[in-house]
Amino acid sequence: MYLRGWIWSSAQSMRRRKTMNRRVMAVTAAAVMSMSGFAVPAMADEEEAVSIQISAPITSMDPLIGGDSTNVAVISNTMEGLFVVDADGQIQNGLCDSYEVSDDQKTYTFHIRDNAKWSDGTPVTAQDFEYAWKRNATAQGDYSTFTYQIEMAAIKNYEAVTSGEADAAELGVTAVDDNTLQVELEYPVPFFLNLLTFSPWAPVKESKLTEEGDQFGVDKDSVLYCGAYTLDQWDVGGNTIVLKKNPDYWDAENVDVDEIDLVVISDTQQAVMAYQNGDVDNVTLTGDMVGMYQDDPEFSNVLGAFNYYLMVNTSKDGYDNKDLRQAIAYAIDRESLCTNVLNDGSTPAYNMVMKGLVSNADGEDFADASGQYFQYDTEKAKELWLRHRKKQT
Repeated sequence: MYLRGWIWSSAQSMRRRKTMNRRVMAVTAAAVMSMSGFAVPAMADEEEAVSIQISAPITSMDPLIGGDSTNVAVISNTMEGLFVVDADGQIQNGLCDSYEVSDDQKTYTFHIRDNAKWSDGTPVTAQDFEYAWKRNATAQGDYSTFTYQIEMAAIKNYEAVTSGEADAAELGVTAVDDNTLQVELEYPVPFFLNLLTFSPWAPVKESKLTEEGDQFGVDKDSVLYCGAYTLDQWDVGGNTIVLKKNPDYWDAENVDVDEIDLVVISDTQQAVMAYQNGDVDNVTLTGDMVGMYQDDPEFSNVLGAFNYYLMVNTSKDGYDNKDLRQAIAYAIDRESLCTNVLNDGSTPAYNMVMKGLVSNADGEDFADASGQYFQYDTEKAKELWLRHRKKQT
């Protein structure tokens, strides 16, 4: 079974989500929703509809605002970028038909598919990508959630443009013609194509955004779609989100599920009841529910590729001292937190690379091969705390 786009695309954590799937007895997840922890049930053949429980509704369809997992998942499946990630974690061409890379690895030329269309019937163009990326580079306030990715990609002149010292026109992104997008980088970025699978790199049609103004992304009709699905039902605050297969999608023949219903049920017990009643095909279990159902033949363990981490405000007095920050890091017993508090299959993360994201040349998981930093050490935490206190006096 293949659901185009309903897969995890890249970076941000290491956490196992435990789910129960109704479709088969011995379940293996066919795909994991992009940047989220819930799975699409495995199915033998084409299905008309799949119903999935989610814990929170989407809040915006603007690729620059929808930053949480549910928003990103829906945006990724309705607004496709140049590349996607398949169920095996491999990068595949999305709206990019082909591309070339210069010998110095600093210039990428992407060719947009001739049959890539917006939901209004107009073609998706290189200008739509140029506009969207430059919009991200100059975003302010609530719209700047993903501006850091422009820096990660090291697009030419990113520092001057993102800081406001230079105009967006100076960013190294150029639509050579309707079907050709050229991107210049400051230096080679080996993971550049991986970044392009993220939702903020999706195209945006400038005329549609201009028409909608500050209403862009607030409901299903305020955006255009170019992905495997379109939003058929979504009301802000509503409990059901319906995605329908996009008949104009360039790869529609390989989209096997006609409809995906996302049902908002925040309480795990109520979600299990809905599953048992046949109202949903997939639920996410947490806490005590894991222990109750982990021996059920329909229970499965799905690796969600994202990290939860503590971010310290280093502009505050005291927290600008790395000894204090490291003391906090050493004092957190991640193993106990995962086992005794979360009890949902989460595993300790000792670096920012999540398990299952990528393997090195020897086939070893990169997260395991990387350094395991700040493992629980109370003595080291005390030593760093005392050093911090000494500097404060």
